[in-house]
Order: sequence, then C-alpha cells, then structure tokens
Amino acid sequence: MLKNNRMGEKMKKRIAILTLILILNLFLFADVFEINLTRKERNLYKENQKNLLIQTRFCFEFAFAADAILKIDGLSKFVIFTNSGNKCDVKAIYKKIEINEQKKVVNVYKIEDGWYQIMGTDIYFLTTSCLNLSLSADVVLNVYKNNLGGMIQFDKYSNCSIEGFYSKI
Repeated sequence: MLKNNRMGEKMKKRIAILTLILILNLFLFADVFEINLTRKERNLYKENQKNLLIQTRFCFEFAFAADAILKIDGLSKFVIFTNSGNKCDVKAIYKKIEINEQKKVVNVYKIEDGWYQIMGTDIYFLTTSCLNLSLSADVVLNVYKNNLGGMIQFDKYSNCSIEGFYSKI
C-alpha cells in the first residue's frame, strides 16, 4: 500500500512538472512584434508600416502613429501601447488585399463604424467618413482600378468612399 502511494506521488510530481513545462513553452514561444498604430474607428487600428488592420475588443486608446507591441501566444492576442501601457485584446488581424476593378451589387454587413464585410466572402473594407446606419444592406460596390479603393452606394443619396480591402489572417 505504501509503495502504491509513493508511485502516486511521483506521478503527480511528473504531471505537475510537465504542466509547468507546457505553460512555460506557451509564454517562451509567443510571437512579439513592434508595431506603429493609428486609430481608424472604434476598436479598429491601422498598422502604419505593414498595411494591416487590427480589430480590438473594448479598446479606448486614441492612438496616432503610436508605438505598440503586438503579442500573439497561440491562446490570446493583445496589443500593448508603449507610451500609456494600456493593453487591448485583439479580436482579429487583417491584411490589405487587391481586388480587381468591378462594379456589382453585393450584400454587406457592418462590423464596426466604417468597417464592413462582403457577405459570403472573406473580404472586408474600410470606409472613410461613412455615416450610413445600415447594419446589413445590398449596395452597389464600385472598385477602382489599380487597387486605389472604391465607393459603395447604399441608395441614390448615400455614398461612402472605400479606403482599402482586407482579408483576415
């Protein structure tokens, strides 16, 4: 009986050590990137050098060309703003993509102010000064040649300029 108890204690110690090693690996092998962010909309920041958009959760940092650190550790992603020390959870990261010149009707879904997704695709776009309140709508999408943005038309009185097209990474 005493021998079985010692075996159980050894097994518990081994499991504890293995768990500790796994936890340390998660932190030691995290990817850390120095980035520069500008706030575009609520919970949406543009990385100024790599053409990325970072969507956050409940982030209230008003950043303009602010140095920050992006940390991705497999289990979580977050941004730490260097000057203020504020930490914001990252919901998603998007890279800028090229879209062929076109004009067609698409259904869009509003994710945040100025940030839309073309339904049924992995294509997102950022608008500038778009005051339309629709959460979901059929719109006329006009993509300019040479990937210079575009325009969406909600109705004959409501147009919004598109700054760029993005895909989730």
